[in-house]
Amino acid sequence: RTSTTSSRCSTSSRADGSAPGGSVRRAEGSAGTAARRAAQRRRIIDISRQITQELGFAQVVAETPAVIRESFGYERVTLALLEGADVVVRSSAAAPHLTPEAIGKLIPRGQGPLGRAISLKAPILIADLAAEPQSASPRGQDDPQTILAVPLLSRNRIVGALAVEQREP
Repeated sequence: RTSTTSSRCSTSSRADGSAPGGSVRRAEGSAGTAARRAAQRRRIIDISRQITQELGFAQVVAETPAVIRESFGYERVTLALLEGADVVVRSSAAAPHLTPEAIGKLIPRGQGPLGRAISLKAPILIADLAAEPQSASPRGQDDPQTILAVPLLSRNRIVGALAVEQREP
């Protein structure tokens, strides 16, 4: 009975001119989004188990970007640690057509997505890097244009940041 009502409604229009099926499509989209997010949460749990099983800190730091890049398909993943007053890139993984960030590269606090995530103690999302006035270097057509950097916490202290990059938002 519900499907009959829905099919009847889809041929009519509302007083404001909108199609009545829009809320049904939004609900279906929301259900798809919820399912996708649930699958992502399961992958994150699997990844955290995979990288923390009997690995030392150095090995976790070294392998995390590659595991995240392979699991989620990001173009580049970079992990930087806070070492005294410095933010230092400690590991990076990139798609074959890109160069990973240089290991040991110093990033000033408050500079670039990683330095800003640490400085502000909050995630930094740059949807269009080309329009970002603080972009450190010019980007090519194949380079990622969207970056999300998040601070890493240990016992309520910021210890570093992780950035994921992709071409499209």
